Amino acid sequence: MGDPALRNLLLMVLAAVLLGGCGTVTDSRKTDLLEATLSRYASALRWGYYESAFSLRDPANAQEPLPDAKNLRVTSYEVAQPPIMQDPLTAVQVVQIEYVLEDEQRVRKILDQQQWRYDQEKKTWWLTSPIPPFR
Repeated sequence: MGDPALRNLLLMVLAAVLLGGCGTVTDSRKTDLLEATLSRYASALRWGYYESAFSLRDPANAQEPLPDAKNLRVTSYEVAQPPIMQDPLTAVQVVQIEYVLEDEQRVRKILDQQQWRYDQEKKTWWLTSPIPPFR
């Protein structure tokens, strides 16, 4: 490594690799967090913890009325289309939800296209699309 030009070139290549890797680590953490959030949302709906599921709504949409969950029982929650990143901060996934309204005892299905937004300040994912109208 006697040649200073070669040493500088190697240092620049090493710095570029390391800096490029930082973005990958951040993206990987964001992706892992998205997967964990989607799983938490699915589990909360599937097991009837609706307040927990609805707490993942984007605070900007908090005024949106929530469905009456007292009469609701989700019987199936299947991912129809895994999450797709529309841009670095937005993901969309489609799920099929089967549910029963207890007073009717009839199984219904709904296809729910969910849009999720990453909040860089709070480092969390928020559901920005409306909660499905369980009718």
